Amino acid sequence: MEALRDTPVAIVAMGASEHHYLGAERHLRDVLAFFGALVVPTAAYLSARDFSDGVAGERAADELDAAIASALALARAAIGPLGPPPLAARGH
Repeated sequence: MEALRDTPVAIVAMGASEHHYLGAERHLRDVLAFFGALVVPTAAYLSARDFSDGVAGERAADELDAAIASALALARAAIGPLGPPPLAARGH
């Protein structure tokens, strides 16, 4: 839990098609919030169409760059613990 609390994170997920992005993003966001992570507002979701022979295409590279830039901006803006301890910390 200590590794995630108040830590800026970006969600990057990959699936077989774009039809599953909400499930991946929603549930990952819930788990990260449970541990108190600071999650950037948007996620990068990639599919097989974003790669050619195992190499990320331009769209994938742009999404990953944007996710990293967002997490870094959030890290620079974070000023310390935000709010009460996360649910995962209760009782410990």
